[in-house]
Amino acid sequence: MVIKVYISSVTGNSKMRKQQQHVQSTLESFKIDFENIDISCPNNEEDKKFMRANSKTPEGSTVPLPPQIFNEEEYCGDYEDFDLNVEDNLLYEFLKMAPQKKTSEASVTVTGEEEEEEKKDEEKTELIEEVGEKEEVKEKEDKENEKNKTDSADEKKEGELEGEEKKEEDKKEGETDKKVEGEEKKEEDKKDGEEEKKEDGEKKKEEDEKKEGEKKKDETDSKVESKDDKKLEDGEEKEETKAEKKVTV
Repeated sequence: MVIKVYISSVTGNSKMRKQQQHVQSTLESFKIDFENIDISCPNNEEDKKFMRANSKTPEGSTVPLPPQIFNEEEYCGDYEDFDLNVEDNLLYEFLKMAPQKKTSEASVTVTGEEEEEEKKDEEKTELIEEVGEKEEVKEKEDKENEKNKTDSADEKKEGELEGEEKKEEDKKEGETDKKVEGEEKKEEDKKDGEEEKKEDGEKKKEEDEKKEGEKKKDETDSKVESKDDKKLEDGEEKEETKAEKKVTV
């Protein structure tokens, strides 16, 4: 007789995954041989149909869900049934590996066989507690690993955010520097333009003054020439008058 545990290895349901692990670890701790049947494997399609056809469907679901436990082809129960029987120290009875215990209403004398049974029950209890402790440790480790992953993701996100902020700051600084340089260049160009304009004005003023001086000089020279010409004409007229007077005498 082989105990068969129907599971799904690709489930994304963490609760289902923990239930499957609990069933497997408990059977291993009791040293009970069992066979895992993965219904998510395409080669096990017939096993999947068999499990669904012979297992009970839980409330809120349309089909039976793993883990489901069978003894060969005889249905034992789902995880809830398994967990309840483990708590009640009735695992072997649940797995149909031993007849269920019957308690007599009449008082009985404790025999060596009953003492042996009680001893087995104590050992089962210890094993169950050990399994529970292992699962607690594993769950704690899983939470710690999950926390480390979250912290790593947060650190990575924070680093990316800092990088984006640094990039944005560099961009703003670059734009500010560019703006300042542009204003400085504009101011320099303005000053250069004003200086050039001033120089051009001074040159033009000098040229105008030079032209005005030349014009005045020309006018003065012209007046002098006119005056000299007039003196010359007057002198010539006087000479002619003197000559005429001599002729007349």
